[in-house]
Amino acid sequence: MKNNLNKLKLYLALNRLTGLIARDIEFLSQYDGDLASFLSSSPVSLNKAGFSGASVQQLKRLDWRLVEDELRWAEAENHHIVTLADDDYPELLRNISAPPIVLFVNGRLDYLKKPQLAMVGSRNPTATGKE
Repeated sequence: MKNNLNKLKLYLALNRLTGLIARDIEFLSQYDGDLASFLSSSPVSLNKAGFSGASVQQLKRLDWRLVEDELRWAEAENHHIVTLADDDYPELLRNISAPPIVLFVNGRLDYLKKPQLAMVGSRNPTATGKE
C-alpha cells in the first residue's frame, strides 16, 4: 500500500508542474513508485529524462501541502484519483496526444468505462474558433 501511495504522490506532484504532459513522464516506470529516489534525482538526470529546467525548478519548490490536500479530498465518499498508470483510466482518453496525467473523479469509477460525451470549448475563442 505504501508503494501505491508513494506512486500516487509522485503523479500528483508531477500533475502540479506547468507544461508537463504524459509523454514527458514515461520514464517514471523505472522508479516504480519510489518517491524518494525520484525526488533525489539530479537535475541533470531529470533533464535527460525530458524534464525542462523550469519543470525541475518547480519540482524542487513544490508545495507538498497541496498534494496532501488532494489526498485528503480523495478520502471522501465517491472521490477518486486516477492516474495515467491506473487500469481505471479511460482507454480512449489515454490514447489522445496529450492525456491528463491525473483525473479527479467525483462519482462512480465504473462510469469511466461507459460511452461518454465530451464538450470542449474556450472562454476566449479566436475568430476562427468562433466560426
